Amino acid sequence: MIEAIIVGTVGIGYSVVGVLQWLKGDMGQGIMWIGYSFAQIGLFMNLK
Repeated sequence: MIEAIIVGTVGIGYSVVGVLQWLKGDMGQGIMWIGYSFAQIGLFMNLK
């Protein structure tokens, strides 16, 4: 399923950006991007 690949890839990308922001010391941006990655998990679970 191409949808699962897209949603999964975007979720991984959001996680990477979140961790990088957190490591730079910008905790707010890190939490925001990691939150987006958790939202992708919800989208992934709702794919049919």
